[in-house]
Amino acid sequence: MLERTPHHSGATLNYKELLKVYPRYLGFGFLHTFFSSIGQTFLIALFIPSLREAFSQTATAMGSYYGMLTMMSAGLLFFTGPLIDRVNLRLYSASVGLTVATGCFLLVFAPSFWLALVGLFLVRHGGQALMGHTAFTSMTRYFTLMRGKALGITGLGIACGEAILPVTIALSITHLGWRTSYILLALSCLLLFLPLSLFLVNRNDDIQYPDASQDKDTPQEASTEELNWGRKQLLLHPYFWLILPLTLMPPFLGTGYFFFQKEIAKAKGWSATLFASCFLAYGLSAAMTSFLSGPWVDRLGAKRMLPFTLFPMMLGVWALIGIDSILGGYLFMFFLGVSFGSTGNARNAMWAEVYGRKHLGSIKSFASMVMVFSTALAPPLGGWLLDKGYSMSSILWGTIALTAGATLLAFFAKTPTFPKTPQHL
Repeated sequence: MLERTPHHSGATLNYKELLKVYPRYLGFGFLHTFFSSIGQTFLIALFIPSLREAFSQTATAMGSYYGMLTMMSAGLLFFTGPLIDRVNLRLYSASVGLTVATGCFLLVFAPSFWLALVGLFLVRHGGQALMGHTAFTSMTRYFTLMRGKALGITGLGIACGEAILPVTIALSITHLGWRTSYILLALSCLLLFLPLSLFLVNRNDDIQYPDASQDKDTPQEASTEELNWGRKQLLLHPYFWLILPLTLMPPFLGTGYFFFQKEIAKAKGWSATLFASCFLAYGLSAAMTSFLSGPWVDRLGAKRMLPFTLFPMMLGVWALIGIDSILGGYLFMFFLGVSFGSTGNARNAMWAEVYGRKHLGSIKSFASMVMVFSTALAPPLGGWLLDKGYSMSSILWGTIALTAGATLLAFFAKTPTFPKTPQHL
């Protein structure tokens, strides 16, 4: 028999009340976004020099392999992502945790570079692609009227991972070595992530069943009828193509900004260490905005809020270009975090708000696949522009132009108004 949480007659709750009523479900989302850090570039990058040395790889070769693995992960997500629409959530989550742990162990004990690449692929796919996909799909599908707040709490896991893990892992690699550090990450998946995941979603909780939130009212009833479109309807309607560039700008440009942070610092005359200190401003603003933007998503609606979310990022890049002191770096990172925090909440809520929840995993996995492809393209494109002799200032102005264009398209995007029950894929 399914265990249902208390019904609140559609009334919204504040953050404190929401955490009090649904602590396990929100903890489940936070847990997955926090552990997604294991597969993110900002953490893997700390291991890259050690992996290059251990397997005698050049920087160019390692970068090429990493980009290839990222592209392969994006392609596989097209198939593994929609499974969350059909598979028990506890089983799906456990499989993701085991995937990441297996990848970490393979990296440590691989007798050859090619097997190590398999391990890196599992870490990348399970961490970057599937951990966040599990968190945001399950929270978006289960919560409706308070979806923004639920996503705001879930998104804090990303900010906490970015704030805590890089320093922790850097110290671990320095004092214990990269292999021991990866063993510790693998054990954290097996001994922390798996037990907590199974505890936070119990065997009888209805959130773990893909159809539970669709066939019955969730604790927060939807106030409007849902389209419940599949991939075919998504791709045939112009709204997706007009809103897609805006949803891609933060991951695409963010990957480029972070990947070329040393080149940015050099162009501004700062040390790499000094510019790295600006990440604190990014982490704080991203966490703050993720938390504060949740109620605005609930109040205004994700589709209305989304076109406004990239204005802070444009302001931050403008500050980076125009201010030579390190204040420019701090303002850049601060406003970047504001855009990332608000865009993440609005984007994840928008998919369900516009297209419905029945095929949410399929739709989100397709959007995530495109996003991962974009992150793989950012480093080689940035490197090509630098090799062609373009200055960092001109490249940054180009990113402002791209962001402005994506924002303009989003303002012209009109949501679907087709009949409510189209045929699905």
